[in-house]
Amino acid sequence: MRKKQTILKLNEVRLLIKQINNLKRKAIPDVIAISKAEAKYNSICSTLEDFIESIEDEDVKSIIIAYYFNGFSWTDIGDGIYLHRTTCEKKIKRYLKELR
Repeated sequence: MRKKQTILKLNEVRLLIKQINNLKRKAIPDVIAISKAEAKYNSICSTLEDFIESIEDEDVKSIIIAYYFNGFSWTDIGDGIYLHRTTCEKKIKRYLKELR
C-alpha cells in the first residue's frame, strides 16, 4: 500500500514539474517582451528629459511640461504664467516649428 502511495505521489510531482516547465516556457517570451518594452520606455524617457533640459526659454519649458506632461489646458497654463491661452499655444507652435 505504501509503495502505491509513493508511486502516486511521484506521479503527482512529475506532473507538477511538467506543468511548471510548461508555464516557464510560456512566461519567458512575456518576460523578454516586458524587459524590451521597459528598456524602450527608459530610452524614451531619457530622450525626453534631454529634450526638456535643452530648452533655454523658461516659459517654453514650463508650458511644454505643463501641457504635454501634466495635462493642463492652455487656459490653466496661461493663467499660471499670466499669459493668454492663445499666446501659450502660439509660443509652443513657434518653438516646435523652429526645431524642424
